[in-house]
Amino acid sequence: MLLILFLTAFNLFLGFSLIFPIFPSFVKELNGSPSDVGLLVSIQPLMQFLFSPIWGKLSDKYGRKKFIFLGMLGYAISFYFTAIANSIEFLYFARIFGGIISSSAIPTILAYASSISSNNKRNVSLGIIGAGFGLGLVIGPFIGGLVGHFDIRTVFFVSFYIFLLNALLVQLFLKEVKVQTLHSKKLKFNLLNSYVLFASIVYLVILLCATAMQIILGMLLTYKFHLDTLNIGMILGIGGVFGVISQFSIGPLLKKFSEKSLIVFSVLLLGITIFIVGFVNNVEFLYLLTALYGISFGISQPNLTARVSKKIPDEYQGEFMGIFQAFGSIGRFLGPILCSLLYQFHPSLPYLISGIILIIFSLLCLLWI
Repeated sequence: MLLILFLTAFNLFLGFSLIFPIFPSFVKELNGSPSDVGLLVSIQPLMQFLFSPIWGKLSDKYGRKKFIFLGMLGYAISFYFTAIANSIEFLYFARIFGGIISSSAIPTILAYASSISSNNKRNVSLGIIGAGFGLGLVIGPFIGGLVGHFDIRTVFFVSFYIFLLNALLVQLFLKEVKVQTLHSKKLKFNLLNSYVLFASIVYLVILLCATAMQIILGMLLTYKFHLDTLNIGMILGIGGVFGVISQFSIGPLLKKFSEKSLIVFSVLLLGITIFIVGFVNNVEFLYLLTALYGISFGISQPNLTARVSKKIPDEYQGEFMGIFQAFGSIGRFLGPILCSLLYQFHPSLPYLISGIILIIFSLLCLLWI
């Protein structure tokens, strides 16, 4: 079952990232503007922010499997709509539809993994799911660029068939998780207590700063170091590869270090790494920094999610994951916008501010997580 969840997580973020190299050309083909490109890419995390908590709560009530299936089926249909789009207005419809429906799968996958994992295995399970997300982000642009080189619309048609097959695999091989709701017993659990709220804000800050690192680094490498797209892709790709490796290494790490120490250390390392990027004048040194970025980012996410998840009753896992992912979506949505504004004042400013914020939050995690 974990294999199906990993595959689904991989395909969700594959679909998100494979559009990066081809979307500007596709939008231009439909007479869209550069601003349309940014808005169309941002629609997915915005829809996840709005709808993930709703889908997560519904999965607690009606079961996890059906919402994972619905998410992948809707995702497939949205890519078919994208492939046949003949106007920028219809493309907006396809992206909004896909964002709304696919947001039912992300929190439900995490809730499903939590439900089938014991407390001492939950970090590993969530790490595997996180590795699926990360691997999709790394491989997506490569596939999009390779297939899109021959024909852009073929990318969307191929994606449609892949995600449709994924939905069928979920329906055939994933077992439904029985969730005994506490609501019927008239028991209440405050999902937005101070502990969960603080952890959610930490998650938002991590994704805000990390997403900004990915976006702004491309600009820095282009304008400061004058690198071509191949070298930029290699530097960014190293971060993704080490992120995936670190998430697969969570099990062995937990045998040597506590969950809390991994969270504090990874957030601190992420902050220091991003801070240093603002001062770098050596391209070779950036390879090391992006590797450290990938390691720290990869370790922080699943451990933070698992630590908070263990304090949530199983009957509320879907709703919790929906809320948690909604906070993360805010970070992914706001990160590029805020850091692009800071970049206009000074190219190093996004890194310095992001690094300081993360270092402060690592110290807060030491006290409150």
